[in-house]
Amino acid sequence: MRLVILITCVLGVALAAPTPTYASRNVKAVTLARPPPCQPSSPAPSEEETKARFDKFADAIIVKKNITEAFLYISDSYIVRKLACRTPSY
Repeated sequence: MRLVILITCVLGVALAAPTPTYASRNVKAVTLARPPPCQPSSPAPSEEETKARFDKFADAIIVKKNITEAFLYISDSYIVRKLACRTPSY
């Protein structure tokens, strides 16, 4: 009986122990190199070329999680329309 109570208490304490939050972890700030913006294509790319570029962008940002590579596919003239997402100009 005492063993069951002891095991229950140990498991209860172990499961109730706080887990580290994102803010409490040691996270190093990384400075990313700003890539040169992509230049608009003239004449406009075909639908197949646009899809291929989109696939490369999606692979870079979603799969590889490489934002520097992903920004190679975003034009310098792109305007962020959502006010909450605006960042300062460089």
